[in-house]
Amino acid sequence: MAALPALPDQFTLALHAVLLLLLAAGLLALRRWPRLYAISLWPGTVAHELLHYVAGLIFGAQPLSLSVIPRRKPDGGWLLGSVSFARLRWWNSVPVGLAPLALVPAGGWIFIESASLPLLSLPALGMKLAATQCLVAGWPSPRDWAHAIVGLLMLAALAMAVGMGAGALGISFGRLDQAGSTAVRNEWSRPAQLQRGASAAGLQTAPITASDNSWLAFCALPDSGNVQTTSSSFSRNCCRNMTIPESHAST
Repeated sequence: MAALPALPDQFTLALHAVLLLLLAAGLLALRRWPRLYAISLWPGTVAHELLHYVAGLIFGAQPLSLSVIPRRKPDGGWLLGSVSFARLRWWNSVPVGLAPLALVPAGGWIFIESASLPLLSLPALGMKLAATQCLVAGWPSPRDWAHAIVGLLMLAALAMAVGMGAGALGISFGRLDQAGSTAVRNEWSRPAQLQRGASAAGLQTAPITASDNSWLAFCALPDSGNVQTTSSSFSRNCCRNMTIPESHAST
């Protein structure tokens, strides 16, 4: 990949930016004449629709058709291009709908390349026209945004559900850990309490041992070394199932 050229001084860069803005304003002003505007923006339209199509292939939206021929709609407006999909869903509508945004950084890179050339040279003007096409055509259409917003809302809801589930799961484990620590403390303290009580009553006791998951209690008789043991165990089980319904957004 070619490295970015060294930027000119600030004044020269500002002149190049002003020229780019003038070209973009002139292109947008052609909207008064739809046919002329459609012809002038046709290279950008082709790139715009191709990005939709390629994104549909990558993300499983199954593109069915691609049109880059401008045509008048029944309501009097103009349709510059279109792509139809067989499997546009909420989870792939975001990358498919917003795919033309990739033209924006491409237009910026072309502009930086053009800024290293003389301001009014033909190569610089041609590159600025290409950058203008990328910047204008790279903005998604209202219909593109409609599909992408649905997907973004669903992804936000999914992220919230996962976050709430993870938080609830962490609280449950925290409570179980607290309960387990309390149980272990009780297991260790109960034999000591019994030993102190037996000593106070003048009884003979045997050594007391304990493990992490069991405690040994004893019953001692006067002048007897018999020890009766019982065991108690503590286990932790946690299971959480989450089902997220799938919603569909299609064109």
